[in-house]
Amino acid sequence: MNKFLLIIRKNRFFSIIYFLAMACVIGFYSLIGDTEEVVYPILVAILFYVIYMVVDSIIFLHHILNVERLGENQIPVESGRADNQEIYNAMLKIHSKYNSEITRILSYSREDKRFTSGCVHNLKTPVTVSSLLLQRAKKGEISCEEAVDNLEIEIVRINEGLNMLLDIQRISEFEKDYELHELNLTQEVREIINANKSLFINSRIYPKVEGEEALVLSDKKWNSVLISQIISNAVKYSKDGTEKHIHFVIEKSDNKVMLSVIDEGIGISEYDIPRAFDAFFTGENGRKGYNSSGIGLYLCKKICDRLNMSIEIGNAPLGGCKVTVSYLTKM
Repeated sequence: MNKFLLIIRKNRFFSIIYFLAMACVIGFYSLIGDTEEVVYPILVAILFYVIYMVVDSIIFLHHILNVERLGENQIPVESGRADNQEIYNAMLKIHSKYNSEITRILSYSREDKRFTSGCVHNLKTPVTVSSLLLQRAKKGEISCEEAVDNLEIEIVRINEGLNMLLDIQRISEFEKDYELHELNLTQEVREIINANKSLFINSRIYPKVEGEEALVLSDKKWNSVLISQIISNAVKYSKDGTEKHIHFVIEKSDNKVMLSVIDEGIGISEYDIPRAFDAFFTGENGRKGYNSSGIGLYLCKKICDRLNMSIEIGNAPLGGCKVTVSYLTKM
């Protein structure tokens, strides 16, 4: 019934004009007093009108069917009218773009929820440890000085977790939050090392910057996040109470500049290297009490992908882990 009403509404102006024209013809023949001659042309006109309405209704119903199929994510039936086919093609493009955008948003939403939950879960550990330290200090099981020293370590871990959570939140809108500039990589590395000096000092691990100065194309803020995450991993898997070093080696090759961060830690299992940049992958060493979240290297890979850079991980020849980031330079 609704489709029948749609057909009537669609052709209402045509029908009005058509029957007005017929009324004029009948009026003309009435004025000349020859009403018998008008019957035949009126019947022919009505026949043509009925034929037109039937054909147009079939085409229109076919069009409605195609629109309904589009609404159900189905491919429309081939249309006999070129103008309708162009409409369907345009609608298909819009529909495809709409579905792609919905899929992208849902994917970002799921990923965001997943990483937020992971970061919050990782934050629970230092909070729990801090609570236990305070309880032990109140009972006199440990000294206040020892409790404060350990609390400082847990606060650093909480701060790292919060910063990682904020970085993950921001990376979903990376395109709105970065600007490529020519940076002095050596100077940038020294600034980032200085910003993390308390981490190096408390861990008894000391940085060494080697190589010549080099200019690279990158975003200052995201480059800082990238290198800070690599430093955090290097320190985490290196500290064992003894004095060690982390080497920052800058090398030039063709139109690229490579920064290698080499620690003196436990290294990485060859079996784990292919999956090192996967989300939440902690690997063999990460499951040995190193409090690995499995997010840091994933975040580094995401940043490098967005900045059109590459990142690799492996074992250094003399032991420890080696992470190499390749930067682009101006030609």
